[in-house]
Amino acid sequence: MKGDTKQMVKMSLVNLIKFGVYIISELSQLFIICWSGDKLINNSMDTAWKLYSCNWEGTSMSLYKGSGRNGKEEYRCPSDIEFMKRMILVMLRSQKPLRITALKFSVLSLQSFTKVRTTEIYLN
Repeated sequence: MKGDTKQMVKMSLVNLIKFGVYIISELSQLFIICWSGDKLINNSMDTAWKLYSCNWEGTSMSLYKGSGRNGKEEYRCPSDIEFMKRMILVMLRSQKPLRITALKFSVLSLQSFTKVRTTEIYLN
């Protein structure tokens, strides 16, 4: 009887270790996906500001290569009306961030990873 109990404890310890490794690997995979989703949200939110601050309303009418300061070549953005309209549309679209969702149920971001982690700690 004593030997059976010792073997059950040994098996349950092995199963506990397996379960711990499984949970750690699942959480690390979820973290990587949520981190990527968070980077996507942040970068897509920055798009409008970066486009606005890149001198898209330049003075030239077409893309050309000219000599700039110190003899270096510089390229200027086209400033025709069609280009400006397209830039405005891109800036308007980039006001709403891109998101990775899980079946349209949850947005995958670091905030949702934190919620999963807190729930997991709460359930233990």
